[in-house]
Amino acid sequence: MILFSLIFATHVPFSNYFKCKDFDWLAERLKSTELLSPSQKAKILSNWIEHTDPKCFIDKGDAND
Repeated sequence: MILFSLIFATHVPFSNYFKCKDFDWLAERLKSTELLSPSQKAKILSNWIEHTDPKCFIDKGDAND
């Protein structure tokens, strides 16, 4: 039983998601660059959205409804 307690206490789930602040920073830099076309930017942003924590895109206004 102690072994299971140690395993669960030391296990930290690995997340492949960007944090909200990281996504915001990347998106802002992407928006300001002139090196990419709008369609290239949209494709990159779409990929980043897929790899960002979904909680970042929850509309905070809906939480009160």
